[in-house]
Amino acid sequence: GNGPRILYWKNGTPMPLTDGNRDAVTFGIAVHNNDVYVVGVEVEDGNIPIAKYWKNGTAVSLADNYSEAKAVAVYGDDIYVAGTGVNDGADYLSATYWKNGTAVFLTDGNSRAGASAIAVDNGDVYVAGFEVVNNKQVAKYWKNGEGISLSDGTQSAEALGIAVIGGKVHVTGWENKSTGQVPTHWADGVATSLGNENMIGTATAVTGHNNDIYIAGATVEGTSLIAKYWKNGTMVSLSDGSREVVSTGIAVSNGNIYTAGYEYGGGDKSVAKYWKNGTPIILPDEDGAGVTVTGIAVVRKK
Repeated sequence: GNGPRILYWKNGTPMPLTDGNRDAVTFGIAVHNNDVYVVGVEVEDGNIPIAKYWKNGTAVSLADNYSEAKAVAVYGDDIYVAGTGVNDGADYLSATYWKNGTAVFLTDGNSRAGASAIAVDNGDVYVAGFEVVNNKQVAKYWKNGEGISLSDGTQSAEALGIAVIGGKVHVTGWENKSTGQVPTHWADGVATSLGNENMIGTATAVTGHNNDIYIAGATVEGTSLIAKYWKNGTMVSLSDGSREVVSTGIAVSNGNIYTAGYEYGGGDKSVAKYWKNGTPIILPDEDGAGVTVTGIAVVRKK
């Protein structure tokens, strides 16, 4: 096919999920009991994007109308996927999660909303995203379907990552300030700007390890987008500014910090990579058409 193929890499080896006959894109990955779950969208007949997950390469459709799958979490035998769906009769997309394929609508569809991340802790389901209120995006998370606003609606904001660490709900994303879009970390609803108030950027993902908080994202320095991660609020640069680079996912295993992302711009093709403790590893691009990375999962060998 001529469309974008979607794939994941296992230890650097590309594992294709589609053949390119239909446009598709992935947004997240999780590994549970050696099963690999990837979520995304595939364009079906009638040019309609459909939310899907792939388990070990086999596609499962989550809806039969316009929808997006942005994140996946596996808890016990249950598969949770967050994204956007259309509630019957609603005017707008709703923030949605699916449990084992059954949709739970988090918003009423009376205004635009979406979900970007999901975490399950002690059986409680946490979903991060946004809902438009009075023409502004309000950053939100939902616990077991109950919405909690993270921003006050005076400026647009969005929640992109969520994790429950040491009993606290950690959410990452961005919030517009007078200077622009500021990368933001909310801990139990309390917002902290990552970097100084003038720093433009985004915080795409969050994870915890031994009660340390690790956040992935990117900030603008000069005219370039620099991939970053933060450990307990301390910022580490992953790129040098020669190309636009963003980090989209983060995982910590056995004391090692793995950050995923990609570089683009400058007229060259996108390059997929991950960083292990800050050292970049380029992921192979079989088609030579350029690739992007949307997430990372690390499994410790037993």
